[in-house]
Amino acid sequence: MVSLQPNLLLATLLLPLAGAVLAAGDRIRARQSALVTTVLTSLLAALLVSQYPPGAEAFAKVDWSWLGWTEAPVDIHFSIALDGLSLWLYGLTSLLMVVAVLVSWDAVREHSPAYYRLLLLLETGMLGVFVARDIILFYVFFEFTLIPLFFLIGIWGSEERRHAAVKFFLFTLAGSVLTFLGLVAIVLWDYYASPGRMTFSIPQLAANLAENPMPFGLQLAIFLALFAGFAIKVPLFPLHTWLPLAHVQAPTAGSVILAGVLLKVGTYGFVRFNLPMLPEATAWCMPWLLGLSVAGIVYGALVALAQEDMKRLIAYSSVSHLGFCMLGVFSLNRLGVQGGVLQMINHGLSTGGLFALVGMLYERYHTRQIRDYGGIARRLPVLAFFMLVMTLSSIGLPGLNGFAGEFLLLLGMFQRAWTEVPPGWTILLRVIAVVAVSGVILGAWYMLNLVQRVFFGPLREPSLDSHHEHPPVRDLNIREVMALSPLVVFIVWIGIQPSFFLERMTPTLNRIAAQSEKALQNQIASETPTAAHLPSPVFGRGAGGEGSRNPAAASIHLPHIDPNASTSPSSPPRQSRSDRESLPPSATAITPAGLLPVNLPPVSLALFAASIDEHDQTAEYPLAPTTLTPGPSPEDGRGEPDIHSPLTGGGSPPSSLIPLYLLTPEIILVAVAVLIYVAGAFFETSKAWSWIALAGVFAAGLALWEVSGQTAADASLLVDPLSYYVRWLTLGVAALFVLLTSRPLTAPGTPEYVGSLLLVVAGTMLVSWAGNLVLLFAGLELVSIPTYILLFLGRREITSREATAKYFYLSILSSALLLYGLSFLYGATGSMDLGAVGEATAGSAAGRLALGPMAKIALVLIVAGLGFRITAVPFHFYAPDVYQGTTHGNAGLLSIIPKIAGLAAIVRLTTVLLAVPDLQPYAWRIALALSVVTMTLGNVMALWQDNIRRLMAYSSIAHAGYLLIPLAVFLAPGPGLPAAWDGIGALLLYLLVYAVATIGTFAALAALGSEDTQIDGVDQLAGLAWTGGSVRPIMAWCLAAFMFSLAGIPPLAGFWGKLAVFSSALGAGNEGDGFRGWFIALAVIGVLNAAVAAAYYLRIIAVMFFRLPLATPGVQRGAGGAGLAAVLCGLLVLLIGVGPGPWIRNANQASPGRQGVQSSGFRVQQEPYPRPLPARPAGEQDWSANIRNLDLNLNPLSFGCGPRPRQALRSSALSFPASAAWSSRQWSQTASSACFSSPISFTGQASWAGIA
Repeated sequence: MVSLQPNLLLATLLLPLAGAVLAAGDRIRARQSALVTTVLTSLLAALLVSQYPPGAEAFAKVDWSWLGWTEAPVDIHFSIALDGLSLWLYGLTSLLMVVAVLVSWDAVREHSPAYYRLLLLLETGMLGVFVARDIILFYVFFEFTLIPLFFLIGIWGSEERRHAAVKFFLFTLAGSVLTFLGLVAIVLWDYYASPGRMTFSIPQLAANLAENPMPFGLQLAIFLALFAGFAIKVPLFPLHTWLPLAHVQAPTAGSVILAGVLLKVGTYGFVRFNLPMLPEATAWCMPWLLGLSVAGIVYGALVALAQEDMKRLIAYSSVSHLGFCMLGVFSLNRLGVQGGVLQMINHGLSTGGLFALVGMLYERYHTRQIRDYGGIARRLPVLAFFMLVMTLSSIGLPGLNGFAGEFLLLLGMFQRAWTEVPPGWTILLRVIAVVAVSGVILGAWYMLNLVQRVFFGPLREPSLDSHHEHPPVRDLNIREVMALSPLVVFIVWIGIQPSFFLERMTPTLNRIAAQSEKALQNQIASETPTAAHLPSPVFGRGAGGEGSRNPAAASIHLPHIDPNASTSPSSPPRQSRSDRESLPPSATAITPAGLLPVNLPPVSLALFAASIDEHDQTAEYPLAPTTLTPGPSPEDGRGEPDIHSPLTGGGSPPSSLIPLYLLTPEIILVAVAVLIYVAGAFFETSKAWSWIALAGVFAAGLALWEVSGQTAADASLLVDPLSYYVRWLTLGVAALFVLLTSRPLTAPGTPEYVGSLLLVVAGTMLVSWAGNLVLLFAGLELVSIPTYILLFLGRREITSREATAKYFYLSILSSALLLYGLSFLYGATGSMDLGAVGEATAGSAAGRLALGPMAKIALVLIVAGLGFRITAVPFHFYAPDVYQGTTHGNAGLLSIIPKIAGLAAIVRLTTVLLAVPDLQPYAWRIALALSVVTMTLGNVMALWQDNIRRLMAYSSIAHAGYLLIPLAVFLAPGPGLPAAWDGIGALLLYLLVYAVATIGTFAALAALGSEDTQIDGVDQLAGLAWTGGSVRPIMAWCLAAFMFSLAGIPPLAGFWGKLAVFSSALGAGNEGDGFRGWFIALAVIGVLNAAVAAAYYLRIIAVMFFRLPLATPGVQRGAGGAGLAAVLCGLLVLLIGVGPGPWIRNANQASPGRQGVQSSGFRVQQEPYPRPLPARPAGEQDWSANIRNLDLNLNPLSFGCGPRPRQALRSSALSFPASAAWSSRQWSQTASSACFSSPISFTGQASWAGIA
């Protein structure tokens, strides 16, 4: 039986998904399928809960690798299991879902199959939240629950349902995106603190952080990020404003699920993440959170007293009751945490039952106003009985469940206030404890008042209006009694025997609370009043005054450091990128007596709790052997390593002939385009041109498949993984666009249209492998010139011609600026080849200074020229007008193809930017500034648009801003994140998911048009999901998927793009670098912009699903080509979202990375040392160099030993003898200037070994 438990747990997640598929047909079949599914799921959950052994941390565990591979440290798992915290919440969810289906039995009559499908999808999401053991999997389920509930409220809610649904979604999303950053930051800090595999396992992260806690300042920043999302979900006062409206407008089942389960997700998040992983910040924030909790208790109770609507009253009671839960959790002792978690279960049972009863009453009388009722117990005695039980449970009557939870959490709060009080908080905590008790009294007041007014006294029934059929009012039927009876059973069971439930959760809760409780005790015992006064590497100084260099503070996080250590400034900051990449940055120095001076690796900075300067510190520390050995490198035929570099050309002398067979795909595309142009003059009216173009695209794909994996680095040709990725992406986009435009709005000119489309595709592919400035510019022009034809042929109205003219003139201007920029670059370096340009920029210091002014002018002009291609602000002005004046197909093409070409050109030019120390500081700052301005302006302007193509134009501008985030990361100094999350890898992945969703959007819009008209306004989509036929509903659901993907909502493809982009920003730079804060701010601005963008994407969805169809339909059934493209894109969005591994792997492998831009073939091999590193005795001198996280590149760019410098370094090994020491800023003994163009020096008795 034990072996079946993981399968049973997995089945409870998969059964609702299967039921969603089966819930089809008419209303009766749909509800029966939903009931069978939820009952089976509940029985399986009950079986698992009954077999749970108290204290088990990973019961019924299922663990599959979801996103991980050997080439990258990323290791995301589909990992689910039960523990004491999640056990009863998991069981509660499965039980309440049965209640939700039963109370919807007769209440939902319209679109019933869709209703039950969404309800079952919501069950999968909620169960997944509580059983997830991977941080990304948790967030996927956490956010996925928004989608079904958004539709349930917006479609089947009351009069103001649309406003309530949008407010609920945006409010919770705004906090969730910051929570997303906080969760990612936890993973990244753990990775930097423990280099190796990047784990996303929640138990492993908790264990790592317990052993090696974060600095206080970082804990506080992450705590606030997590607080933003979890507090809104609770909801904690004053972030509760979305809840009353959502409850009142939601259908009965929606209110049951929202109150019974979804509100617990917030408190669950606090217990799962904040308490064990951020103990010091939790302890410091405890008084403030207790204050907000008691404010919510009192506020919710007082406002509930004034309510006349029963649902609104119970909604405000939830604000008060969840305040009690938070009060217990943040009392930070075992009694309080146990009581808070138990009260979460109690609230779900009682409040879920109350909402179900109000819904049943509403079905009978169609009003929820308390004043309309009186003495209803005479007419409905069974309903009155259940209402009384739920009410007494809610107010905490002894003998029922509410008493056990409230007693424990209040006991924990009083224990905290009177026995373990942090300094300075004694009076406040005691006041909070006393005021919290008043919430119990107020709760009894408003709940008993409700029962007394509605069910007792003189009989007064609401007057039944004539708009509804009203059969005689009957008491609860068998179905309704069956729905409520299990709730009553658990209410009495917990009240009589709470130990049965507590003993299964207590061991887990005690372990979770232990870290925060210990941190609070340390704070109480400390001489300093609060943890805010500890110096922090994040904020630099303590909250209480001047920063400290007291090594004792460091020993909090580095217990192995000698307490007699001292710190001293080292050398000045680096001035060049090559220094930063060749050796790891120095950190704060610690000098134990008698040890050797050495700079600590980057990780030490994150762990060191003393404030630091922006300059490096030197340290004396034990060392271990480090050697430099040649990395793998192909041979040149003479037994010598042949190092190829995209920057320098590398290897053997360049061939005079380009290997044309590698360019077969482009040749095929151009040949087919010419054939179509020529044949079109004779067969202009033929309908086969789109099929011929599609055949040409597939032929080019086959040719690309044949040459895949073959590389070349010539003076003008760079065929590498990056070029293959861009070419495959471009061909895929081209195939979808041929389908999308297979029925253009104007029949004449079709040959010219598809021929021009193929030339645009060929130009984009040319840019991807261009190795010199001429080919780069030619490829970009081959994209631009045919685009003029496409825009002109798209529509023949005046607005279309004006848009075409505007694009034409501005494109010419941008091309001129780009040409001038490339010319200045040529004038500065004397070469057109990117490799030679790189060599020129890496010359002597004097040469670089001479290059500086001209290179800066070139940089400005190139930014202007390429900014037009990617629609970056302020080069975006043409986009809204051009999109509005052209067809959906052309608008989609302008959204994607120029971006691919422009970004490919930018990545190629980064080989120059990274090599010029004078350019690099400007390059990443420009990219960062453009990113912020572009995504902010694009999103804000999109909010006000009524024309859907104009809206998508501003959306495209905003996404250009997101694409610039990883570019800025790539251009910035420092190692950044490895593997899948480096700058260019993130950019390539985001480009893919953006392209699929955008093409799908325009394809669906095109499919809804006709031969003569197309959709222009957002309002023309009104009621699209519920109109007749099959095309419109399918297109509506596809459009909804694309909007959610563009907003970055899991589990769709866009989420992984956002994850890669924002993770790269959080991991940019080195600890202690002044610019790291800029990238953290950039990530925060990015996620907030994502929340803003969700507003206009949700508007489109709301119009399609929440509004009635137009009396005269504004859309008509369209042709199959665009519809097929939309469906294919929809499947891709879902496929990438569920299985992102291969897609991320391909993007990662295509990324040149910093090492790929300046490839060397040499890497440092090091001997790892165990953590923590013990201090050696002061008198012992036999220490050798230990360099951790060092990736030393020795390449022709850094070494100027003649035309074949690798001969001088063949079989080289760099060793440090016993007394050697090094500094990453400067080595004092400079090597021969004839061999090294950059000064490299050594300190101590360094020696060369094995150099030929």
